[in-house]
Amino acid sequence: MLKTAFLSRVAFLCNVCLVLAWLLRYLPAIEYGTVVSTIIVAGLVLSFIVNGLVNILYAWLLVRRRPLRQYVPVWLAVVNFLFLIVQIYLIVQ
Repeated sequence: MLKTAFLSRVAFLCNVCLVLAWLLRYLPAIEYGTVVSTIIVAGLVLSFIVNGLVNILYAWLLVRRRPLRQYVPVWLAVVNFLFLIVQIYLIVQ
């Protein structure tokens, strides 16, 4: 399950891009270019998809009674879950 740790890290990076994309709305002093567009796409599109899939994978591991800390650090799973709650709020809002 080495892929679980990799996907968890990718989800975390996409979630960081979500925060940066949210900050870009309020800090327009940054010049738009390829880096900014990558942050926006990773934050506003990929973070919802990847984080949702990772949390489904976490739930699947917990249903199968596998210890989650064996595959990913606990802090990473908690942070990804908290971002999922924020993302659900953003979708419903």
